[in-house]
Amino acid sequence: MNTIDLLYRIFRTHYNLDELRQGLEKPYRLALLGDDEQVQRLRAWLGEPTLASGRGPDEGLLVLETPLVEESEPALRTVDAVLYHLGTEMPGEDFLRRQAECLPPGVGVLYLCETDSLESTPASADPTLPRVHLVDPARAAEQVPPLLRRTFPALALRLARDYSRTRLEYARSLTARTSARMAVLAAASSVTVSLPLVGQILSLMAVTGETMVITAEQLRLALLIGALYGRPLDFFDRVDELWPVVGGAMGWRTLARQLVGFVPVAGPLAKASIAWSGTWIVGELCRLYYEMGERMPEHVLKHVEQEARTRAAAEAARSLAALRRGHLEEGAEWPEEEGWSEASDEVPRDDV
Repeated sequence: MNTIDLLYRIFRTHYNLDELRQGLEKPYRLALLGDDEQVQRLRAWLGEPTLASGRGPDEGLLVLETPLVEESEPALRTVDAVLYHLGTEMPGEDFLRRQAECLPPGVGVLYLCETDSLESTPASADPTLPRVHLVDPARAAEQVPPLLRRTFPALALRLARDYSRTRLEYARSLTARTSARMAVLAAASSVTVSLPLVGQILSLMAVTGETMVITAEQLRLALLIGALYGRPLDFFDRVDELWPVVGGAMGWRTLARQLVGFVPVAGPLAKASIAWSGTWIVGELCRLYYEMGERMPEHVLKHVEQEARTRAAAEAARSLAALRRGHLEEGAEWPEEEGWSEASDEVPRDDV
């Protein structure tokens, strides 16, 4: 069995491409609420339509004037999520309650108030009121995409594929979170090194297994970022693009074996650094490749590698600190991506 076939089998034991295809192909509707100017702001924060899904730029969008009235509810029953621009001043509690009553139950809503006086607006202590997110007008384009990803996790992947700003944020966030997970995995596999003799043997065994897991995660990262840019979710169709990931995995295996076994403190940190930087480079180069539509020149590759080296030690130390505290996953920071549950899990849902 050749290397590609072996990696494909390993990949398929962890991830189900059919689930992701189903999720990407499922249509959705997003409501933009506000006056004309506010709706234009919401559109700008989403970014330019990418047309990667093959849909028209406004297909899947519902635009409604505000304030909402009782008659607005039937139209809103057809949407999966709502973006509501409340203006530049924090509305009163009565207004928020009336607007919430006009929205169908079960539909996720992200309420946004665009104000530069963020410090002067106290948060409401009433848990029954809708939560309003305050965004800085000067930084709203940076602040809103992460809010979208966290508020609508079941829609995040499709929104990222369809709009440029959400795509950029999603790709960078996915790369950072995957790199952190791999650093934790690499560090965790080295903790046995402090045990005499037995730890040495177990560590070498762990390297072999973890290499395949890390490689599968890096392949997943490359496939998913490609999907954001309209690339097919086909392992063999994209094998030329994925081959550098495979080659990097072999280098990771050799270097990790050299580092493990004899330095109980430096070993885990070194392995975590390698796993983090290797995974981050894969994600960042994939994003740049699909963004630019061509392979990166040598000076860009060197810049990405240098940034990875600069950040790797600090990120690995953070991962080791999480490992020592017993928080290997830190699920609040690293949620499951839509469509990327383990192969045995159920098909992802779209509740928001």
